[in-house]
Amino acid sequence: MTAAQPVTQAIENASLRLEYMTGAGPRLLRLFTNGSDRNLFAEIPQVSWQTPHGTYHPYGGHRLWRSPEIPAATYLPDDRPPRVEALPGGVRITGAPDSVHGLGKTLEVRLDPAGPRVTVDHIFTNLGTQAVEIAPWAITQLEPGGWAVAPNTPPRLNTNTYLPDRSLALWPYTRLDDPRLRFMDDLVLVQADATVSPFKIGLRSNGGWLSYYNGGVFFRKQAQPDWGQPYPDFGCNMEVYTDNRFLELETLGPLAPLAPGGSLSHRETWQIWAGLDAPCTSDATAELARTLC
Repeated sequence: MTAAQPVTQAIENASLRLEYMTGAGPRLLRLFTNGSDRNLFAEIPQVSWQTPHGTYHPYGGHRLWRSPEIPAATYLPDDRPPRVEALPGGVRITGAPDSVHGLGKTLEVRLDPAGPRVTVDHIFTNLGTQAVEIAPWAITQLEPGGWAVAPNTPPRLNTNTYLPDRSLALWPYTRLDDPRLRFMDDLVLVQADATVSPFKIGLRSNGGWLSYYNGGVFFRKQAQPDWGQPYPDFGCNMEVYTDNRFLELETLGPLAPLAPGGSLSHRETWQIWAGLDAPCTSDATAELARTLC
């Protein structure tokens, strides 16, 4: 099966141009800063894999997925054209409900008229007949070559120094001696090296933001955590994945039961700084994160 052609439409302001797919999704496929033809997102039209429900195409860019990651439930093809509606300052993109569980996915995207900022609401709607327990999972795929940063700040859920206040989640292919990983007291950094094997790490962090610096552009996205609810993946609210094709910044909402007819949402806010002259090193990226985040 051939992937749908990446036909796009766009919304833009004086600072940003954001393109979304019209033939599949919902997907935000390309992000450009003013005056630049460089897509900050990774595009991977050649990548696909087989599932029990057909061929899945990730396409690249930004998408909404469901967590916990269970292939039979998460990798459901979404190659049908979405419904697109204009919003003040943005657009609402609603995908067709999946053919197995009847879950619909919607992205509501709004550009800030005052600057290089974006608000993305990720919405699941249960159009099926059975209740499900899911967490919204917002994934942004970025071109390799830079450094990702996650805050390593404690959630401050307790003041008892005898109890732990931070945690990491590690996947079977994660190595703590991976040269792309760097721990600082306040930050965790991951290099997007396009020559080596997959790596992933998850954190439970009160900061709620993830960032990426590459080629003079600093991209930050933030999602406010809700510590009154459980989170998937050992309680993670943010994750970073990289392989030889892209790096992913991933924020998660809490696990919640979703009854038939119900909806749940997860908001990210993005900000982009362009034209920076800091070198693309871990130290320089850390300093930018401390200054801008």
